[in-house]
Amino acid sequence: MKWKIGNLLLFYTYLQLIQIYLHYKIMSIIWTTGNIFDLDVDAMVNPINAYGISGKGLAKEFALRYPDNQAQLRERISLLPHFSAGDVIYTYDSNRNPNYIYNVATKQHWRNPSKYQYVENILYYLTGELYSKADINTIAIPPIGCGLGELNYANVKHLFIQCFEPLSTVVYCIDKS
Repeated sequence: MKWKIGNLLLFYTYLQLIQIYLHYKIMSIIWTTGNIFDLDVDAMVNPINAYGISGKGLAKEFALRYPDNQAQLRERISLLPHFSAGDVIYTYDSNRNPNYIYNVATKQHWRNPSKYQYVENILYYLTGELYSKADINTIAIPPIGCGLGELNYANVKHLFIQCFEPLSTVVYCIDKS
């Protein structure tokens, strides 16, 4: 009887290990801290305002590091009949790392706070992009709307989980610490 119970316990432990392995193997969100620019990813998310002005925060750092992205962004915004908070414009450059930069308007004007609806719109757009683009295996996203946009990080983190957990793309979410 002891031998059978021992085998059952061993088998049960083995099944638990398989479940843990599969859970982490398919898990698409990796929470990390530090500098978003230190990550080697296929795509990054740049939080901007709807005017494309990158005067402060992470948007300014993106503008300094990727002037080509900034130039394309301003040109595209000027050509659009309407670009507002919650909208997304991406730029692609096969010679740049990351290849894709998703410029996401987290607020209308730099003086205005962000809104959760804007973040939701952005995340749904990004989710669709990640499903449709086979060449994006990894993406890094900062806590959009939580810095100068003044949103509560716990609420935005919940939205990240809701949108990104089902994906096979690895999403590096920069944890606000």
